[in-house]
Amino acid sequence: MKPILISLLIIVVLNCAKERSCENCRELPTLPPDTIRTIPNPLIINVDVAFGDESKIKAVYQEVRTKLWPGHYYIYDSILLTGSHLYNRMYDMKNYSPKINLNDYAIGDTFYFRTQIRWRFEPAEWINQDTLIY
Repeated sequence: MKPILISLLIIVVLNCAKERSCENCRELPTLPPDTIRTIPNPLIINVDVAFGDESKIKAVYQEVRTKLWPGHYYIYDSILLTGSHLYNRMYDMKNYSPKINLNDYAIGDTFYFRTQIRWRFEPAEWINQDTLIY
């Protein structure tokens, strides 16, 4: 009976996780990227678009590609053409819309943003390409 108890005690001790002490160490042990959210990236996109002749434009869309849509871009907003020729937009992606739920992402995920211009008689064009790391 005694050898069985000693064997179980040895197995339990060997399976215990080692404690890491960091009293005089210079670096903290690395943690998974989504463990500590101390200074999150604001995920703010600024879009500046200027058009000379808006009559040639069919539509302007804001698009994003993330790990949820790895193969294509997702249109999350459209810019209404009002004739002012210059459009400045700021998108705070954390508070923008329920379409992009940041609970589905972790710190370190990449967001690719671009502006799509759909011309009336020519193929689409993409400008203002930005990449943000959350």
